[in-house]
Amino acid sequence: MRLFLLAFVSFIFATNSAASKYYYEMEGDNAIGSNDAKITIIEYSSITCPHCADFHNDIYPFLKQNYIDTGKVRFIHRNSFYPKDFVALKTSMIPFCAGDRYFTFLKALYKTQRNWLFETRKPFEVISDIAKLGGMNSEEFDNCVKNKQIEEKILEQVLVSRNELDIQATPSFIINGKIYKGFLNKQSLKKIIDDLK
Repeated sequence: MRLFLLAFVSFIFATNSAASKYYYEMEGDNAIGSNDAKITIIEYSSITCPHCADFHNDIYPFLKQNYIDTGKVRFIHRNSFYPKDFVALKTSMIPFCAGDRYFTFLKALYKTQRNWLFETRKPFEVISDIAKLGGMNSEEFDNCVKNKQIEEKILEQVLVSRNELDIQATPSFIINGKIYKGFLNKQSLKKIIDDLK
């Protein structure tokens, strides 16, 4: 039944793509930065994407220090990966369960991505340990990765990114309503932001 529902939602998005509301901030988005910022950056990424880890480990600190913390940029994170990627789906659920520590958990998962994605055959054991270090006990972790409401919210983000926004590369960005597909380095990101100020 759930697969049928997702397929139906996917069809609706595919046939109703004009002037998408998802180009802008939505209620319930995971956002950081001033509400009054003139520039909004929405990132679509996958927790298992190495280029996304590169962005969060190398570019995001520059973005946060120079633009988010100074009130110039509001930053929103959304998920975009193929639903068959079970590890990406379940791991992406962890920050949602962290409440206002969403970006702290996201940072920790990207920082340790190589450990739990490439250097172990038991990624969820490593991810569970990371969650515990962040203050999430075993019961909370188990309840989180079984939470169907969070799972469906993430899958909706994925379907929107693929079918309504036609985002095929991660990370990709929507900056003040314009899509930039693929990785942005510091120079490219700085130029886009500075041209919008």
